[in-house]
Amino acid sequence: MARSSRPISPLLLLDIDILLKICHLLQQDGFLDLFFLIQVWFRFQTPEAVTKLLHNLDWSRVHEVVEPFKNLECRVFNNFVKHTVAIGVKGALCYKACKNLIRGNTPTQQLNILRNIANDDDLCFLAYCVFKTHYEPSSLQQNGQILHQKISESSKFRLEFESHCRALNGRCRKYKVFWYDRPDIFPQNGVCSSYVSGKAHNMDPYGVGCSYKEILAATCSECMILMINYKIFRGY
Repeated sequence: MARSSRPISPLLLLDIDILLKICHLLQQDGFLDLFFLIQVWFRFQTPEAVTKLLHNLDWSRVHEVVEPFKNLECRVFNNFVKHTVAIGVKGALCYKACKNLIRGNTPTQQLNILRNIANDDDLCFLAYCVFKTHYEPSSLQQNGQILHQKISESSKFRLEFESHCRALNGRCRKYKVFWYDRPDIFPQNGVCSSYVSGKAHNMDPYGVGCSYKEILAATCSECMILMINYKIFRGY
């Protein structure tokens, strides 16, 4: 009698969209469970399916799942990021570039990485404009205009804008302890050049922080990018 083959686990037959929801839930409790799930699943999948899964993971929150004191989890996570960066997963490239920029590592190279994928990923687009403004302060007005246009024209970008800002702020809070000699683009009196020249102005020079609603409604592009930087780098 022929030997019967073992049945395939239902997990391996799951639709990728459902599997992504499971991955999202696992991310809330750390990285190892997520990694082991992917490790079991990918062995029975096509390269196309694996690529789709990796590109569609919630990379905006990867900084939340690993703590430095968890040595095994850190090693596994770092190897996972290294592999996904090597195969060109945009979320991984953005995460690694942001981390390096926050730590001040090879900023020109990291900005080039973000620039190359900015058109394909909105989080990368925002990160590129924000970090470029910090490392190249003379580009503030240009980046402000680019962001202002993006917010005005893309309903998807507007809808996801707050979550993208929170993701970048989370990365900065986690890694900023390593950021030395960070340039400070914020005006000493809290106002933009338009305010000084008596033109349209949206920032309150005497206020503390701003809301996301105020950022999205800003008519002055320079004010807009300054407020975005306040949200991301100072958290208010």
